[in-house]
Amino acid sequence: MLQIRDKRCLVVGGGRVATRRVRALVRAGARVVVVSPHISDELRARVELGEIEYIAETYQPHHLEGAFLAFAATDDADVNEAVRQTAQARRILINVASKAAHSDFHLPSTVHAGVVQIAISTTAKSPSTAKALREALQSDLLDGGTRFVEMLRTLPPDLVRAPSADGESEQRGSQGCEP
Repeated sequence: MLQIRDKRCLVVGGGRVATRRVRALVRAGARVVVVSPHISDELRARVELGEIEYIAETYQPHHLEGAFLAFAATDDADVNEAVRQTAQARRILINVASKAAHSDFHLPSTVHAGVVQIAISTTAKSPSTAKALREALQSDLLDGGTRFVEMLRTLPPDLVRAPSADGESEQRGSQGCEP
């Protein structure tokens, strides 16, 4: 996991996706700055609590100054692309919510159990599958169920194949998953 505690992380956007990004960044201890003309009620509450900084403006390249990470999470493809281009030119790692292929990194779905953090990722191939697996694992941790293992057994082949050391694909995830 990347250590972002006390590091400035810029989130461009103020809607549902930006709110989820901010939630994860705050949990990780980042110094979060949100740039957007409008923000969700949850983000406004976080501003009022002093958890995040809010700049009520449209994105401009100077907003990236001092950023460790950047997140383009607007519903405007042109704005997201402008954030991506500027961030990459400045060697700032960028996550573009709407175009995984344009991102320098992907965000796993995470489960927290005390001091243990478990990350689940489909390498951006199927965020909804990662979310479903996270939810199943969270439920299993609460009640001792086997939903997570059962879901692993039903994953499509393209999500359970991974490159082996010699570059060939090998099957993972479905065999050896006993509850």
